[in-house]
Amino acid sequence: MGSAEDWVFAAFRLDATNQQLWRGDERVAVRPKLFAVLRYMVENQGRLVTREELLRAVWGRVHVGETMLRGTMRDLRAILQDDVETPRFIETVPHRGYRFIAKVNVQRARSPSPRWSRREVTAGALVEREAELDQLHAWLDEALDGRRQVVFVTGEPGIGKTTLVDIFVAMLPQTNGIVVGRGQCVEQYGGSEAYLPVLDALGRMCRQPDGKRVLAILSQYAPTWLVQMPALLSDAEFQIIQRKAQGTGRERMLREMAEALEALAAELPVALVFEDLHWSDHSTLDLIGLLARRQERARLMILGTYRPADAIVSGHPLRRLKQDLQSHQQCRELSLGFLSESAVREFLATRLNLDPMHDTSFAELVKAVYQRTDGNPLFMVNIADYLVTQGIVTENGGSLELAKATDEVVVGVPEGLRQLIERQLERLPVEEQRLLEAASVAGATFSAAAVAAGLDESLDQVEERCERLAQCSQFLATSGATSSSDGGLIGQYQFRHALYQQALYNRVPLARQARLHQRIGQLEESLYGDRAAERAAQLAVHFERAQAYARAVSYLNQAAENALRRSAFQEAITLIEKALRLLESLPEGKDRTEQELSLRMLLSTPLVMTKGYASAEVAQVTSEARDLVRRLDESPAMLPALIRMTRFYFVRGELDDAEELGERCVRLAEHAPAALQLIARGLMGCIRYSRGELLEARHHTQRCIAAYDVSKHGLIAVLFGDDPGIMSMTFDAVILWAIGYPNQAKARIDDSLALAERVAIPYCKAFALVMATWVYLYLGKVEVAKQHLEEMVRLSTEHGFQFLLAQALGLRGWLLLEQGVELDAAIESLERGLVALTHTGVAIGKPRLLCSLAEALALSGKTAQALQVIDDALSLSSSSVQRFDKLQALRIKGELLLKHAASTQKAGSVDRKKTNSLAAEVQAEACFREAIEICRARSAKSLELRATVSLCRLLKQQGKTHEAHAMLAEIYNWFTEGFETVSWREARLLLQELDLPTEI
Repeated sequence: MGSAEDWVFAAFRLDATNQQLWRGDERVAVRPKLFAVLRYMVENQGRLVTREELLRAVWGRVHVGETMLRGTMRDLRAILQDDVETPRFIETVPHRGYRFIAKVNVQRARSPSPRWSRREVTAGALVEREAELDQLHAWLDEALDGRRQVVFVTGEPGIGKTTLVDIFVAMLPQTNGIVVGRGQCVEQYGGSEAYLPVLDALGRMCRQPDGKRVLAILSQYAPTWLVQMPALLSDAEFQIIQRKAQGTGRERMLREMAEALEALAAELPVALVFEDLHWSDHSTLDLIGLLARRQERARLMILGTYRPADAIVSGHPLRRLKQDLQSHQQCRELSLGFLSESAVREFLATRLNLDPMHDTSFAELVKAVYQRTDGNPLFMVNIADYLVTQGIVTENGGSLELAKATDEVVVGVPEGLRQLIERQLERLPVEEQRLLEAASVAGATFSAAAVAAGLDESLDQVEERCERLAQCSQFLATSGATSSSDGGLIGQYQFRHALYQQALYNRVPLARQARLHQRIGQLEESLYGDRAAERAAQLAVHFERAQAYARAVSYLNQAAENALRRSAFQEAITLIEKALRLLESLPEGKDRTEQELSLRMLLSTPLVMTKGYASAEVAQVTSEARDLVRRLDESPAMLPALIRMTRFYFVRGELDDAEELGERCVRLAEHAPAALQLIARGLMGCIRYSRGELLEARHHTQRCIAAYDVSKHGLIAVLFGDDPGIMSMTFDAVILWAIGYPNQAKARIDDSLALAERVAIPYCKAFALVMATWVYLYLGKVEVAKQHLEEMVRLSTEHGFQFLLAQALGLRGWLLLEQGVELDAAIESLERGLVALTHTGVAIGKPRLLCSLAEALALSGKTAQALQVIDDALSLSSSSVQRFDKLQALRIKGELLLKHAASTQKAGSVDRKKTNSLAAEVQAEACFREAIEICRARSAKSLELRATVSLCRLLKQQGKTHEAHAMLAEIYNWFTEGFETVSWREARLLLQELDLPTEI
């Protein structure tokens, strides 16, 4: 990767990273829009840029006339000292556009001096902070040596954390080519917007000169992160990344980012700066903790600021994280204290250009300011400004001097910083006060477009005033630019301190706050268009405070879905619970009930992921949602919530409830989009199969398979978690085996694996591999089943699919059982798998694993324990109406009864042994005949064949060979395929043993 670069033309240097223009060593003041126009022209040097292209690239959706564009070009020429008639930089192509004609050279970004001058330090209120700055550089040196560093800069509001970090960070991009990403935690969204500062930092990194390389590394190592930033990708690229990132787990996201940062740091050192971590979300802290704890060498430095008091009072998890890292020596802390009186003296002398030796009142001024501020740098800076604006310090003959007595100075200075800010504001023109108030509503970082919308004024006028305030260091600072939905650049600003924004926001009357929030929210919806969902948390705040609760609820819902896609479950819960509270403010009625149903079912997802299907919280929210369903007439609007609820009851094995809801889903889906129809059909096929209604199940799976088109429906799983094509194919394969078509079952499951490769979504592929393992175990092809299981475990481990890993434990035990080796390991694996499923509340499929456990226990000689397990399987099959599993459990119980009777014949009288044996045979025969009867009613020919073989062995033992032959020959001759399967071969051998003529 190349180092940071500047564009140089003539005497000018354009620093795109820091959004600055330099003439030699002098910084040239340029408004954000002018800078955006210049940057676009320089980037397209030598090429005609049409007026339409330039308007679209810079202003985006904001309507700007050609008069405004001509004025902008005129101002730009003035800055460059260019002449329209004899241009050196910008050539006008009449009626078409403009061309940047100066030669542009790209050079390595300039390196600043190793340390800032004393005047720069004191002017920035960094007096007595040189030691802290040196300490940061010492830790940076360790990071550059490959010893990753996590540093917390702490202190009270206004103590100078940001100033210290600003100066340190300003030196980084040009020092050793460090890639810098900076993210801001925001009080309004703290705790709910997952990974907000991380995504902020990544976005900034991707927009730097080295951004393409950062983007490439994210695409390779961290697709689950890149999918959260669609504005950086083309539509085609986004679809590819979206598939790769589906089924994201929390562990996968954290691991991916750690590996991506380490890969990037292998090329260039990386510095991540997160400000105001006391407002951070939980997920960001999880990432910081992981990065701090990893042992791999990395040229990585993480610098975070926070206020200890705020973290303690709010009970924020940051405090626990820092204590844990400190206890393991995995982080550093730099605590900033108040400045001394000598530092106040030095600052005032430099800032006000006063001569302490010649002004007799200076000592009293220093004492008065120190008493007022206690050495708080922010308060100190504001008092210095106040002294000048109030005329307490005036110019006299080219030098500054105190114009008032010290006692007047003391009386005139406000007691608190908020009061001081109020006094400063009162000195501003009314229009600038209103601008800052509107900006405080827009947020800590805001766009000039948002403020213009709030004030209903011209964007250029607002941008000019923002730039003027920023240039004068009054309240604001420039903050680069962001892009709108169509790629246009939008100038951004930020408050120099959170206290400024808070003080300004508190000045705005509630009614005006609401109006401003409404206008700004509407403007952001317009600016971001289809990308508005990316800013859902911010928009939710605007509309909530505008008392537009319906829109706020809608955006909270979207924000929660964003959090779920990031596996940020705690944040999702917070957002949904807030939406439910706001929903109570809306009028009662059908729409509100439907919204509540949707929210409660959405809430069930993060609750399941954090607490499991068996938790009381999940049961309660599902019960509440079920009550809402009963109050609603059937409507397609409720279908997504019904699908989630149906899946919930299906996974828990509560098939009566699942079937009732599934039937409603199928009815509603007839008038719904194709995606919902496919999901409803596929889900209903699963339910019918589990109930043993095999032909009815095929009715649904076949319709779903026929209607499915991967080119149209291949991204359904991104929205609903399951791919209906893969789901229907895999269950159809199991059904085909069950109804007696094993060859077709193999072809179908292989087709499902091929489809999973085309869909290219990790969870869908892992699910297909789970089902393939089941099918190949049923087919008796143990080696193929083993290959599929190993691949599934690898994929599920990589992506954190805990539910599938629980299934894998049980399947491994079943596989070992079929291999006939390591029975103890098989038993252990089956037991662990069953415990894992129970812990998560998953019941579907448990009876089949219990059957395998019973068989393994019997083979190891523990027949009494095996009988207890098979009774558990039958009980679970009956209570949850999982009739398909009951068909197998009945046959296995019969076999176990006979085996247990045989194993207990060593003691007791002959008559007692005979009585026990006969009783076991009667019970076993009843089990076999019941299984056969149910299989015939369900067309389960493969299971009927197995049960018939078991019964006929018993009949042969009892001397009833004719009955056994007739019964076995009938089912044996029914089969037209699958002659290589274990069941068919066992039936053939038994017929031969019966020593009667047969068709073979």
